[in-house]
Parts: sequence; C-alpha cells; structure tokens
Amino acid sequence: MSDSNLRALEERLLELHARVLLGDRAAVEEIGESLLLPVHKRLHRFARRATGDLVANSTHDAIGVYLDRPEAFDLRRGSLVQFVHGIAANLLRVNRRSSLRRAVREDDYAKEPRQIAEGSFMDPILRAELRAALPRLCSPAELAAMKAFLNDDDTGRIAVHLGVAHLRLNEQRREKKRLYARVVKRLQRLWGANPRSGRSRKE
Repeated sequence: MSDSNLRALEERLLELHARVLLGDRAAVEEIGESLLLPVHKRLHRFARRATGDLVANSTHDAIGVYLDRPEAFDLRRGSLVQFVHGIAANLLRVNRRSSLRRAVREDDYAKEPRQIAEGSFMDPILRAELRAALPRLCSPAELAAMKAFLNDDDTGRIAVHLGVAHLRLNEQRREKKRLYARVVKRLQRLWGANPRSGRSRKE
C-alpha cells in the first residue's frame, strides 16, 4: 500500500471511529471490513510461522475486541490499525499457548490405550502448527511416523515407521503416545510457550 493510500485509509478509519463512538451501526460494519485486510496482512508478517486459520481468527477476534470497547483506542499511541494489530498479536500468542496446553492435557488419553483415537481428537490449530513445523521437530523416522499420525493412519502403520511393528498393539499405542508427547514438547520450546509469561519468543 502506498503512503498516500495508507494516509487515506487512516483518515477514513478515524472518521469511522468517531461515528462508532456515537453508536453508528453502519460505521461499525464498515470499520470492521476496512480493518480486516490491513490488520491481517500486518499480523501475517508478524507471525510467519502461524497457520492461516490462526491469523484469520486472531484478526477477527481483535476487531471484535476493539468494537466492544472502541473508547480504549488512543490516537496518541499510534494508528487504529496498529492498535488492533497489537490486540491481534496478543490473541495469537494466547491462542497458541492455549492450544498447546490443551494438547498437553489431552496427552493423558494415552494412559488408557483402548481409548486412543488416531489423531481425530486433536485441536485443528495444533494439528496445522505441527504439520508446518514437523521438519524442525522430528528425526527422519519420527517425521514419517508423525505425518502418518496427523493423517489419522492406524496404529499399525505408525508402528512400522517407528520400528515397533513387532510389539503388541497396546505397546505400539504407547510408543505412539510417547512420540506425540516428545514432538509436542519440542513444539512448545519452538513457540517459547510459557503459561506464566505474557510474551513468547520472537516469531
């Protein structure tokens, strides 16, 4: 976007913001549409390793947060696009950490081998993040096994990739569980996800 177009957008957003503060419903709809593309593009550049769904969801949620409390925007601290992008970036971090913590909790499913699903339980955001990061997380043997896991292949096929096809089924399932736990922990380190921290490592 050229400087002149950017200035025109910012001016238009300020006009709409003033109308939003007055309760203009038409302005609420228009400003949401006007913010969507620039905030999404900025967030995508900020978090290149994030999935498209995570970026899109965080963008939409951030616009919703702004519209819930438009009076929180302060022009002295930056443009409206910058303001909403800041909200979106924080939401993206939170969504990543929440997705990972949920996956770690659900890892307990493997304590009961009969209840093991072939990956269908997995949070879709986590599944997409794992797919994108697998080459950085896995050895060659683990990579083949995790791809099979994410494709919902049966335990027997995954066991072949892990070299444990000779084991009994419940033992194969436990090996699958251990692989999943290892890879999720590596993803946690890659993300820098720390429930006690408000920030993650640089995207």
